[in-house]
This record gives sequence, structure tokens and C-alpha cells, in this order.
Amino acid sequence: MEIESVSDIAKKFYEKLRNLKKYKLTSEKSELPSNLPNWGIGIMYEKDENAFGFEKITYISYNKNIGNFGKRLEEHFVMRNKSNRRSSLRNHVARALIAKNSDDTRLFDLWNGNREIRKEKTSILKAGNPKYVKDKLEEYENFVDEYLQEKFSFSIISVQKRIDQQRLRSRIIATLAQAKEIPISKNWLGNFSIDGESSLISNNGIWNIECSKGEILCEDDFILLDECLKY
Repeated sequence: MEIESVSDIAKKFYEKLRNLKKYKLTSEKSELPSNLPNWGIGIMYEKDENAFGFEKITYISYNKNIGNFGKRLEEHFVMRNKSNRRSSLRNHVARALIAKNSDDTRLFDLWNGNREIRKEKTSILKAGNPKYVKDKLEEYENFVDEYLQEKFSFSIISVQKRIDQQRLRSRIIATLAQAKEIPISKNWLGNFSIDGESSLISNNGIWNIECSKGEILCEDDFILLDECLKY
């Protein structure tokens, strides 16, 4: 029996999702779909990026607390509280935009994924020029809003159990990250994610870092996925 490559498995995953409805959040007034799952996986597609003839999936989202899947999706697309940056996707996109603009590299730390490091570095930078930091935070959060709202759409996978959600989410990320036959376009913003651990983004072609080196989807996962897609 021929062993499937990671890219074959990734293609199979894409084909499973071909009939899923896509949504967009384009402003603070945009409404989420009704009847959101208690445990969800957000499949996020990026405009102008392609894989296997489909719009390319470049980020996988999920909720850690029961019933707050909608709130988690909103945290990616709309930063209502500019001082409370909880979305890893937003952090990565902001840092890539700073690099693309050849802006002040000290600003990277303001979107550091580690909350304590971000808080410390922000305080240090604010001590030198608080208005500069405030203006830059607002400027780039607006840039990120514009980028995500213009570029990204998403589909929803409803999962009944948290343990299944976590397993599927981690293995989907690993599969997409390790499928090296999926092209990375030269114009993709993620190519500017080259500092430290973020180089995984430019190498793998997706914005997720966590789980990218883990176990890929197996046949049992596809059976579970088929069950989830019935809801």
C-alpha cells in the first residue's frame, strides 16, 4: 500500500472543506454567524494565496473556553481594546508589517507573544516617548485591522468535545505546516516574519507557530472530521 505524503494528506483535508460556507468580518458592525459551536475550529483563508486550486488556509483558530468561540474570532479581526492584544495572528501580522515597512525594530516587542515581555518592553519604550508609542500602537493596530478584514475569510468546524477540538486543531496545523509542496507566494506578507521563532512562519507558509512540528492528520482524524462536518 502506497504511503501518503504530507502534501497528499493536506490536499485531502482541503477537499473535505470544499463545501464549507465562508464568512468575513469587515468591521466592528459585522455580525458573526448564528448558532456558533461551544468548541470550534476557525479555518482562515487568505486572499490572493492558493493551494491545490483552493484559496489557501494560512491560520487555524480555536477557543480555549467553552462558548467563547465567537469572541475569539472577533479578537483576530477587530481590536476593540487596543491595549489588550490577545491574538497571536495579530501579533505576527503586526511584526511582519513593521518589517515590511522597514520601521523601528524596537516596535517588534510591542507585539511580542509573551505578555510579560511585551508589558516590560512597552514600559521601557514609553519611558522615552509615550506619545510615540501610543501613536505607533494605534497606527499598526489599524494596519492589522485593515489587512485582516480585507484579506481574510473563515469557515467553521463544529466540534462536540474539547479534547477532539484540541487534537484536530493541532494536527491540522502540523499537516499544513509540514506540507512543503504547498506554494508560498513571493508577495505573501508572512515572508517578512523572519525574526527568531517567527521564521517558522515564512518557512511553513502559515501564521501558526505552535503545533507546527507536531503529529499530522491520520485516518482516525479524518473520520472525526467527517463527523464534525455533519453539524
